[in-house]
Amino acid sequence: MSSLICYLLSCYLFLQPGYLSADTYPAPTKGQSGLFGYVDEKGRFVIEPQFEKAFPFQNGVARVKQGDAWILINGKGKRLTRNGYHDIGDFRNGVALVSRQEAGKRGPLYGLIGEKGQEVVRPEYPYFTPDPNHAVFIAGREDAGGAGGSKIAFGVLDQEGDVVVPVQFTAVREHQFKVFAVKTEAGKWQAYNAAGARVFNGSYTDIKDFDEELATVKQDGRWGILHTSGKEVVKPNYRSIVKRTRHQYELAGFTQWKVINQKKDVVLAMEYENVQPVSPVLYSYQIEGKKGLLNEKGDPITEPLFDEVFPFVKEMAVVERAGAYGVINPKGAALLPLKYQAVRIDSGTALLKVQENGRWGVLNKAGKTVVPVQYDEVRMQTYGMFTARQGDKWQLLDALGQPVGANTFESVGDFHFLHAVARAGGKTGLVNLKGGWTMEPRFDSLRIISDFLVLHQSEGIKAISNLHTQRLILELDSIEPIHNYFRVIVKGKQGVYNARGQEVLPVVYDYVSDFSQDSILTVVQGKKRGLMSITGRPVLAPDALYQELLVMTDQRVGVKIKNKYGFVDDRGRLRIANRYEGVGPFAEGYAAVKIRGGWGYIDKDENLRVQPFYAETMPFRGTVARVKRTHWGFVDKAGKETARPQYDSIQVLPTGRYLVWKDGRKGLVSDKGRELFAPRYDFVSDHANGFVLLGRNGKLGLSDTGGFDVLPVIYDRLYFNAAKNFYITGIEPQAQKYTYQP
Repeated sequence: MSSLICYLLSCYLFLQPGYLSADTYPAPTKGQSGLFGYVDEKGRFVIEPQFEKAFPFQNGVARVKQGDAWILINGKGKRLTRNGYHDIGDFRNGVALVSRQEAGKRGPLYGLIGEKGQEVVRPEYPYFTPDPNHAVFIAGREDAGGAGGSKIAFGVLDQEGDVVVPVQFTAVREHQFKVFAVKTEAGKWQAYNAAGARVFNGSYTDIKDFDEELATVKQDGRWGILHTSGKEVVKPNYRSIVKRTRHQYELAGFTQWKVINQKKDVVLAMEYENVQPVSPVLYSYQIEGKKGLLNEKGDPITEPLFDEVFPFVKEMAVVERAGAYGVINPKGAALLPLKYQAVRIDSGTALLKVQENGRWGVLNKAGKTVVPVQYDEVRMQTYGMFTARQGDKWQLLDALGQPVGANTFESVGDFHFLHAVARAGGKTGLVNLKGGWTMEPRFDSLRIISDFLVLHQSEGIKAISNLHTQRLILELDSIEPIHNYFRVIVKGKQGVYNARGQEVLPVVYDYVSDFSQDSILTVVQGKKRGLMSITGRPVLAPDALYQELLVMTDQRVGVKIKNKYGFVDDRGRLRIANRYEGVGPFAEGYAAVKIRGGWGYIDKDENLRVQPFYAETMPFRGTVARVKRTHWGFVDKAGKETARPQYDSIQVLPTGRYLVWKDGRKGLVSDKGRELFAPRYDFVSDHANGFVLLGRNGKLGLSDTGGFDVLPVIYDRLYFNAAKNFYITGIEPQAQKYTYQP
């Protein structure tokens, strides 16, 4: 009995269309007409040639192209599909993908048909992704109501056309077509299994790497790990999570930020990608590359909406997102919307220069127009004015943005001393605040050099004139500022004029130096050298006796007489005999002198205070001087080396201390010549408040100038808020390894 049942069962299976072999059905063959039909095993057409294209039979049906459409036929050539299709795919799991073209659509629309030609899913989906077995399909269709008039809604269907996941989501991600993560219109993510059941209740802002059991999920900018049961096996507290193997993950925490005052008290503690001061009491913070604003308590004022938040100026900050700029106030409210190509805040007037559609204008902080946004270029000026260009014409505008005067210019510079250099008719002149000409445009070039003087040139002749009277003062070759005076050169000779155009030194010298610290000028006239005061009085009358003259300091000037060096005073008296091989200027009562090839220091009474042991020396600063043997070091006025010569180079800092280098590393030396920090750092920043920022091997720390650690060198980020004397520190925690135990 059992063998009979097996025999009948085998016969039944064999006779089913899905189990017939390919050679049971006729084969596609091209006839003499060029069309295809199907022939039996003896080569006789059992289905007459009538098709443009034909595929072999599969599961009892064949795909053929008749005219412009693909259809299905059975083994007798009978048409099974009611509709014709643009394309029909292979059958798998009893269904095949079909597509059709529809007028007004950019691409084909997809659906499913069964082996009897019936439409299982009507072709209406522009997106249709099957799993390898054609068991489930991710489908996307156009629905009305999107920002562009329509939107794409995604969901999941099975091979019978039944809904597994509703076609209503903005995105679908699958893992082996067993779990589907879907995104709602609100930007939240949910998950469904292949049976269409929700994997967990609630929602996340992102889901990725979902496998049979686990997914990495994001909530409020933080990542965690979720089990398909809905349990959070790792709470969303991490900046990123990287999956290494099936159950092994690497968890990267957020940078640990602290705001610390100079008493080492922690004022704030936060976890963000970045934190920076943008005002004395406000900070920018960053999440997933986007920035927002925090108050001084560390509470968010704005969501992280911006690509950049710039420092506040006049209670306003420029913000940028996707290349569009706007302005916010300290409460995070928009003063200007994010729509401008550029925004500049003028720190003097608190006005906003903006660019829109390639044009520039000026707004006030309330967003009201001061200068219409219609100019190719706008420049803010002192005295509440503007210069603006339209095309190739410039004009002056008043504080209300209205044109000043009737003149337009080919170019106009910035205002100085109530005037601006302007060009018209190919010539240059001087324009006043009323837009009129103070000096008519008749010069090839013109430059304002003081509130009394202008330098101009015409036909190759340079001259200086009185700005107010336009009286010609002097024709010259060139003019150079030296403090509040001017060195002028006329036919190769040099002299000095003051800012009012009055002669201080006649233009008779071959060389005139810059002022020394005693406001003394060194002059050379032929073979004679001398010193002149700022009033033009001879300090040291020019004399051929002097082969060289150094600048005067401390009422002493180094001189070279008969190939030896000494010092004379401001009356020309030889106070230190010319007996040295070289000398440097006096500073702090000491001067460097060279004796038998070595440099040392003497005082004004010519007492040798520092022995001539050195190859190079620098003037004293305070109580120490920089000296060099083979390397640089420091020596005090008693001749003691306060820091032995070991440095490759030394730089004086604005704080008065010294930055030193040795073997590519940096250190710090006090103004007394004492080594505060040995040269073992990659980064040293000496702050004027008595603290020193140090960096080594990518880490930063803070110490005081006494050499004591305030903040150890362990931080990845360290900023200084000078307005509040706060330090903002950041430590990036090491990644943690996590293994899920089922």
